[in-house]
Amino acid sequence: MNITKFISQHTWTVGFSFDGVGALLDNKKLNIVWLKNPYRDRWFADPFILNVTDITIELLVEEYYDPISRGRISRLFIDRRRMSIIKSVPILELDTHLSFPFICRRDDGVYIIPENYESGECKEYKYDVDKNTCIYNRTLVKKPLMDAVLTNLLGISYLVSTCYPSHETLHFFKEDSDQSDYLFFRIIKFSSNIARNAGSWFKYKGKYYRPAQDCEESYGKAVILQEVVLDEEGNIQMKDIRRIESTNPSYQLGCHTLNICDDIMVFDAKAYRYPRLRAIYQLLRK
Repeated sequence: MNITKFISQHTWTVGFSFDGVGALLDNKKLNIVWLKNPYRDRWFADPFILNVTDITIELLVEEYYDPISRGRISRLFIDRRRMSIIKSVPILELDTHLSFPFICRRDDGVYIIPENYESGECKEYKYDVDKNTCIYNRTLVKKPLMDAVLTNLLGISYLVSTCYPSHETLHFFKEDSDQSDYLFFRIIKFSSNIARNAGSWFKYKGKYYRPAQDCEESYGKAVILQEVVLDEEGNIQMKDIRRIESTNPSYQLGCHTLNICDDIMVFDAKAYRYPRLRAIYQLLRK
């Protein structure tokens, strides 16, 4: 690794807001509590809320682990009262990079659809919450999908995702009732790089919303919250509601995840891993 690449490495952190979905949709300023990372050999991003109690919040996250130089999926335990990380437990590690652990809850348990575009496929795993293990369940789409989510519009199950390397085109795959996979249905092409999902789609007061990533200026610069609008002919349109950027003064480079559970919102934020070294290097280059 050359010096430019080394000092340009990024790190991520996770933050929570308890202001509620109403404040989010009313475009109010959000109070976000950012966690401090107690580990020196890993960082956390792409948070999805697994479980919430009065004492703890449990997340599934991308954990970028230095010894393997790639991401894996881990279960992060948060002390809710102190807003601090208790521990991180890896649940899925492969030879290729893993991130964005989308959670799907069904009657027979919890499933996750992590991003693993380097494998060339989008796969689903069943997660044993008690044993903290994941077992391969099925391949949903044999394409290198990025940040795929399952959503239900008009009673139809869709897998929605961008496909590597594009950030401009959102692909819809429709569930095949005769098979276990999803078949290509349609695309929505945006005029800028905002197609990539930033978290689970959610429904609030009868309306659907999609968190999207703004990757126009740089990867994961901000979250754009969009209302999903269906016209009379059933065509899907996206209407921008608000833009969300990092409120963490030490992590100002980006914010690319928004997920909601029980009126708790979770975000992430990006920074340079070695900001002082990078500043010195940039100064010397000038």
